[in-house]
Amino acid sequence: MKFTWDTIKQQVSTTMPARGFQLWINPIRFVEQKGKQVVLGCPNRFSKSWVEENYLDLIHEPVQGPGSPGGGFGLQGRAA
Repeated sequence: MKFTWDTIKQQVSTTMPARGFQLWINPIRFVEQKGKQVVLGCPNRFSKSWVEENYLDLIHEPVQGPGSPGGGFGLQGRAA
C-alpha cells in the first residue's frame, strides 16, 4: 500500500503549488490499512487539522480512484 500512497502523492503534487505540496502533503506518511480504510499520518495535530480543512478533497479523489482500496482514508496527527 505504501507504493499506492506514494503514487497518490505524486498525482496530488500535479494539482497544487509545489511549496504547498512540500509543506503540507509530502510529510504525510502511510501508517496502515484496516480493511479498505487507509490510515495516513501527519507530523502533528496542527498539520492534520490544516490538511483536513484545506486539502482533504485533493487527497480523497485519488484515494477513491482505480487501483486504490476504495474504502476511504483517515488522518492521524502525532502529539506535538
